[in-house]
Amino acid sequence: MSANQTHPRQPRTVLGKLYVCLTPKERRDFWLLMVLVLFMAAFQTAGVGSVAPFMAVAANPEVVAEQEILAWAYEGGGFESTQVFLIALGAGVIAVLLFGNAFTVFTMYWLYRYVDMREASLSHRLFRQYLYQPYSYFLSKNTSELSRNILTEVQQAVTQLMRPVMELFAKGAVAVVLVLFLIATDPIVAFAVFGVMGGGYAGLTLGLSPAMRRLGLKRRHWNLERFAATAEAFGAIKELKIRGNEAAFDERFQNAAKQFSWTRAKNQILSATPKYGMEGVMLSAGIGLIVVLISTRGTFAEVVPLLSVYAFAAQRLNPALERVYQGAVKLRFAGPAVEGLYEDLIEGGDRYREQRVMRKEGEMRELSFDREIALRNVHFS
Repeated sequence: MSANQTHPRQPRTVLGKLYVCLTPKERRDFWLLMVLVLFMAAFQTAGVGSVAPFMAVAANPEVVAEQEILAWAYEGGGFESTQVFLIALGAGVIAVLLFGNAFTVFTMYWLYRYVDMREASLSHRLFRQYLYQPYSYFLSKNTSELSRNILTEVQQAVTQLMRPVMELFAKGAVAVVLVLFLIATDPIVAFAVFGVMGGGYAGLTLGLSPAMRRLGLKRRHWNLERFAATAEAFGAIKELKIRGNEAAFDERFQNAAKQFSWTRAKNQILSATPKYGMEGVMLSAGIGLIVVLISTRGTFAEVVPLLSVYAFAAQRLNPALERVYQGAVKLRFAGPAVEGLYEDLIEGGDRYREQRVMRKEGEMRELSFDREIALRNVHFS
């Protein structure tokens, strides 16, 4: 099967193509990481939920006798006063938060380690595949393009797509579990808060995705131009010096380098800008929530526990949604790099396998040498 034919199992999405490029072991490791991510989300949510009883007792110690669970914990722990009980609750909250944060560090360590090691494995597999292609393959290929694919396109696919997407899964799981917890706590307020935050990021993602796709295609093109200008200039340095063509190659590389850097700068700008806009939205929504809760639920002291939970949840939820947004837009930006990697690594894999089989079976024999190699009428000037 040639590289330009349709692969019978060709995925339709960029993520599907990237997943197919992984080995079976790498896919198993991915799903094990997802299990860790779910536990991380559960522990993060437990930390948020532990704030509510502490703030309830701090705002009104009499609530210990009014709420069944608090009363059971108070009596079961043998506490002599609500003040001691409050200290114990505070210690419990700190313990839950510290454990949740420690487990998050543990999970993110393995996540980042997994992602960074994929750059090494994918680039090596791509290099090996090119290496075993038949000689005719290289007659129609620019070696600068092959070097670019191995050294920078794999890096682009890993750092600008795999890492943000893994963070998207991790932070997305935290966001989903937190939202479910908030809905269980107070559905109306939860839907209002998540509607503002989620709606804002969803609108930005849908609006910027086409632009990010175009930037990704431009980055891929200008990156090839950089490699081609460098390889052609240094590969033909004798002829270049004889003809005095330094200025032409200098201008060519300078233009490609500028365009390449500018596309990357635009990507960073579009990825980071919403953060500052959403901070204003979150502040306005927080003030509005305080006004509405006090107007409908009673005094400020009565709504302190609920406000504390939502404030703490928002502090965890906003960065999670921001990572989800960044992962979604970078998915579009890095998409062309993954498509090129998939085409060469998966669709072009049949020629590689054929060459490997021929080597193993001894079908690739040395060329016979019968008499002589002669050069006639050869001139050079």
